[in-house]
Amino acid sequence: MSFVLDTSVCMRWFFGDGKPQELAYAGKVLDAMKRTNARVPVTWGLEVANVLARAEAKGMVTEARSGAFAEMLEGVDIEPDAATFANAFFT
Repeated sequence: MSFVLDTSVCMRWFFGDGKPQELAYAGKVLDAMKRTNARVPVTWGLEVANVLARAEAKGMVTEARSGAFAEMLEGVDIEPDAATFANAFFT
């Protein structure tokens, strides 16, 4: 079984901010990904990269930290769904 991974949940892993229930949910999602894969829209990678780049530009994080996070994401089973747009509007 797979599920859709939202960028906001993924960014909770990186920043560790938000309400306690949001952080707990993000942690549960990351734990679940040890047993299954996640599907993402094809734009997901661009969204994540944009958040990281903006955080670096604002001096919130270092390029090294962003790079380490990107490496971590490479080790997680995430599948881009090329049919996201068609499935959202035409089914």
